[in-house]
Amino acid sequence: MIAETLKIDIEAFGHRMLQSALMRRARDGELPGTAVATYLSSILYLIRHTPVYLDLARERAAALGEHDLARYFASKIREEAGHDQWAQNDVASVERSFDVAAPSAPLPSIAALVAYLRRTIEDDPERYLAYILFAEHFTVLTGPQWLAAMESRCGVPASSMTVIAHHVELDQRHVAEGLAEIDELVRDPARLGPLRDTLHASMRFFTGFCDELAELGQRPT
Repeated sequence: MIAETLKIDIEAFGHRMLQSALMRRARDGELPGTAVATYLSSILYLIRHTPVYLDLARERAAALGEHDLARYFASKIREEAGHDQWAQNDVASVERSFDVAAPSAPLPSIAALVAYLRRTIEDDPERYLAYILFAEHFTVLTGPQWLAAMESRCGVPASSMTVIAHHVELDQRHVAEGLAEIDELVRDPARLGPLRDTLHASMRFFTGFCDELAELGQRPT
């Protein structure tokens, strides 16, 4: 029940984001190279924290005596190894293709999301499950349309968006596994509230990220 509720929330959010200002600008070919480079550099920053935070979550769960949860996080660390290299390669590819320089710092919304996740894990590592499911399921739901718009309308080939393309493929299996793991690891119905709080907070940060990127599409380059 908990996993299904989270899944429904993510699917509703994914549907809304496919109608967002950012997606409209992508479909209209209005995202310049600077916006694409900024998007990828922020995604790189986020993904670089994933194995770090999975290890932190593993440590916190073990310290709290939640050993099944700790083992789950340990297994996810192995899955995520090397994924930041995809994003790093994509940033370099877009910089060359569009003759732009990616910013050295992420957009504020992504920096805030990363800071929020650290606080959440330190307080209650189980809540990180909601973010993991969000990141994976949202990518599967929206990634194909995002990639299609970027390639056909904004001139960004799939070979420069491998961090998304690879995750769309891999996360289809991960989502099914993650839903099953949540129902196995989270048995207390009272835990739905805290997990949904984390999910909705993550959605708000990501909405802010998309809004910031959409604004870049309005600025002259």
